[in-house]
Amino acid sequence: MKPAGSQILAELEGCAAGMLGDADGMLEILRRGIESAGFGLISLHSHSYEPHGLTVLGIISESHVVIHTYPEAAHASVDIFTCSPEPEKSRSIVDHFVTYLAPAHVRRALIQRGDVLDVQRTDSICLSSAEGVDHRVPIEKTIYNGATAFQRVCIADSTRFGRMLVLDDDLQVAELDAERYSQVMLEMLNERSADLANVLLLGGGDGGVLKTLLEHDPASITLVEIDEGVVSLSQQYLPEHCGDAFSDSRVKLTYDDVVAFLARVSPGEYSCVVVDLSMHPEAFTQVPRETYLREMFHRISESLADGGVIVLQCCSEFDRVTNDLLEEMITAHFSDIRSKLVYLPSAFGRWRFISARKG
Repeated sequence: MKPAGSQILAELEGCAAGMLGDADGMLEILRRGIESAGFGLISLHSHSYEPHGLTVLGIISESHVVIHTYPEAAHASVDIFTCSPEPEKSRSIVDHFVTYLAPAHVRRALIQRGDVLDVQRTDSICLSSAEGVDHRVPIEKTIYNGATAFQRVCIADSTRFGRMLVLDDDLQVAELDAERYSQVMLEMLNERSADLANVLLLGGGDGGVLKTLLEHDPASITLVEIDEGVVSLSQQYLPEHCGDAFSDSRVKLTYDDVVAFLARVSPGEYSCVVVDLSMHPEAFTQVPRETYLREMFHRISESLADGGVIVLQCCSEFDRVTNDLLEEMITAHFSDIRSKLVYLPSAFGRWRFISARKG
């Protein structure tokens, strides 16, 4: 399970002071707020301080909600943490407190927790990496900020990178170098004289690699993407990137987990496989990462015809754990392995791509 959470901090200034010292009243406000937001309430607690102030705490199924009051200053400080990356229910609790405590002013901050620790700002976006280095990129405008059934999605315009697609704080597409990324995958297929009669594309729900492949006259492409929301948002907000690739008659689009899909594939069904997936599948499976990837590459090998080609995007050259893991797994199933490091500005360095052949 990928560690992720959201924390909302709020400062309520100029509150109705009579409420702030009333432990029973504050517990009731807290209870109603938690229940109205749809959180699972486990227990409520309070502690009064001398000469002023109190803390009320709600333990919820998702973590906690805390209010600390300063009656002498007509001030309340709110701390809400949940293990969900989506903050909307937490925001509704703050709104509930505002209704009952009637503050003159409210200040709020949203902090994304987990693999990234980021105080949300409107003028920039924080991108995480497997190497433990976060990069903050200035943005001009946020086009979309929400979530699918599987992951958080942000689409934003950046002066440096152009339009960006970000999933769970990982940059997936940057207009600046998206075409170069897709072209590398195609170049590696061409270097192998890969047969494009029956192509399997795993991932790639943004449509960029799919669009590039279609420009080179494949007979058919089966695209397997677990997240229908990514495809829909890409069509809506990244039209230059994906074009009309998803509606091409040569494309069969399947929404499924790739390992589950591969388990149903006949041996040797595909002439080549292109892997445009994250090598960190924690967002969409609770199976341990290494176990999942081993099963995936085993199934890919079975799905390829003898002599068939696999091409995949891997990771940053600095992600040693993933590089070593992929080298071991690919060597176990494929031969004639070739690796290419390509500088991508949006990756803040060189990105590794691998091609190999079955048999």
